[in-house]
Amino acid sequence: MTETIFAVTNAGSRFGQQAVTELAARHGPARVLAIIDIRAHTEFSPPPGVRVRVADHEETDSAVSALKDARRLLLIPSGPEERMVARNWNLIHAAVINRVERLAYVSISRADRSHMPYGVEHAITEDILRGTGLPAVILRNGWYTENLEDALFSVPATRTLYSLSSTARVASASTKDLAEAAALVLTDPQHLGRRYELSGDTAWNFTELASAVTAVTGIPVTKKILSEAQFTTLLHAADTPDSEIDKALRSWTSITQGDLGHVFPDLTRILGRPNTPLKDSLLRMTHCYR
Repeated sequence: MTETIFAVTNAGSRFGQQAVTELAARHGPARVLAIIDIRAHTEFSPPPGVRVRVADHEETDSAVSALKDARRLLLIPSGPEERMVARNWNLIHAAVINRVERLAYVSISRADRSHMPYGVEHAITEDILRGTGLPAVILRNGWYTENLEDALFSVPATRTLYSLSSTARVASASTKDLAEAAALVLTDPQHLGRRYELSGDTAWNFTELASAVTAVTGIPVTKKILSEAQFTTLLHAADTPDSEIDKALRSWTSITQGDLGHVFPDLTRILGRPNTPLKDSLLRMTHCYR
């Protein structure tokens, strides 16, 4: 009997690398394909035995070839907003041609109503996927706790966490928990046809985040509220490209409107355990403030 092959697109991303690791641990590295887009700028060292395929996600024959032999697909989107839907459509089309038996699409929290960058593109892709008839599950991942890394690197020097809101809450979850959930969903057919909202068990605000960072690092950290203009100046000083500044401002608009503060039980139910608390995730990021 032929062994089932699991493929992961955008495998060089932080989430993709963790998903590859989780699948390799469960099913053996020889049964995992790590798919990297030809335009990706990433350093990727997969677990020994995992096969890596480089493909053009915008070219049909290349995508079809990359997914050859795959029977389970974790579709993690990639690329700029203006091309993401086209890339996703191409990969979904390639999955249909290759007769993929189970597909999990990594979307964004509350995609159909989110103000986050890529929210519209995720919602469109969800609709495309539903129209294909592919056996699929949609994973609406919330905010990754590890997104805090960039802010944590400045903590030893500034002892400050910057925020554009004094009240906004974020129900973040660890990358490892979300990747473990993706691996479990691809393994168990009971999840097919479902759409999951995946968040942390609790939502924190930035005052609570500053307290948690203080407790973990021993560095007295305070929160400072910035205006959009001050935040933009800060990013310009760090040589952040204008396109990334725009995404950051749109993300903050989404956060202040509460898009990432909703707590859902789906992640805990899939994992069969509470997910990783904020402080435990911060402890795993000590490389940021040493």
